[in-house]
Amino acid sequence: MKGIIFNLLEEVVIRHCDEEMWDQLLDATNLDGAYTSLGSYPDSQLEALVASAGSTLGRSRNECLQWFGRVAMPLLAERCPGFFRDHCTTLPFLISVNDIHPEVRKIHPGALCPVFRFEHAPDGALRLGYESPRQLCALAEGFIEGAADHFGETATIKHLRCTAGGDSECVLNINVHALAPSMPLSVPDDAEMAGRLRRGLERERKARQEAEALSEHGLRQLYERNQQLALLEKIAVAANQATAADDALRSAVREICSFSGWEVGHVYHIDGIPGSRHLRSAHIWYGADAIELEPFRRASEERTFPEGIGLPGRVIVACTAAWIRDVRQDGNFPREKAARQCGLRAASAFPVMC
Repeated sequence: MKGIIFNLLEEVVIRHCDEEMWDQLLDATNLDGAYTSLGSYPDSQLEALVASAGSTLGRSRNECLQWFGRVAMPLLAERCPGFFRDHCTTLPFLISVNDIHPEVRKIHPGALCPVFRFEHAPDGALRLGYESPRQLCALAEGFIEGAADHFGETATIKHLRCTAGGDSECVLNINVHALAPSMPLSVPDDAEMAGRLRRGLERERKARQEAEALSEHGLRQLYERNQQLALLEKIAVAANQATAADDALRSAVREICSFSGWEVGHVYHIDGIPGSRHLRSAHIWYGADAIELEPFRRASEERTFPEGIGLPGRVIVACTAAWIRDVRQDGNFPREKAARQCGLRAASAFPVMC
């Protein structure tokens, strides 16, 4: 499952519940919540989060998925306006989905996208065949309802066949109707209608601004990848121009923190041989000049970290990146008191060389 789905789920939960609710779901499922839109994560993690949400809210799996899909669609429209701006109604937009997935596969080779089959029924309904080993037809149903909301319509959906019942594919019968205004559109002093028009204009304005700002045809993932490549290029140029290793590291930590929005960055040097190595401060920092961060800076520079001790020690042993969502609750973070004093909470580290 692509990380953007988890990003949407997090944003939906925080917007419609609160941040504490999202933290509760992560705690209940033993997940760290560190999802990037370009990453790929086990489907089981999404199922675990949905099951936990269902238990908390008293809803079934399919009810949670359908609700998530419906309320997530406006967020998708904000992130990827290019997919929406060429359509004025729901059904043509739904049919265009098969044109979107090839673009997704270009960015994410191996992405397991669902297959949709469309057929127009004699009564004007759209028959949608859905095939996916993930069996997320309830999520698809929610996305359809959300799309109808986006275009100012209402969707009536009936499940004709479903893989959950042993069928080879899910088939949805979709009827879409325009929302009838409560009063004639010609009444100029209708406050509710005026508010609806203002909200519609505001949505269009935001979508147009984002479309103009991003030249990636609505694919936010491609934009992020370009930004990451630009970051790597900056670091490589700085390293080539540096006359000393510490100069290159100083430039790298500055660019990485600026790109990621991290408030503090720090570089460690490794001393010793494998099995008895320890890390000491290289006295290379980003953003630690503020007076309120002095306790954390002092705690970091006054001690060394043997293998396995603290976040730096863990990284050098595993030779891979590590992430701590809340250092206040981590049992292996010796600088917890200083971090708490300075208001620091999350931490991550990665090796440059192992």
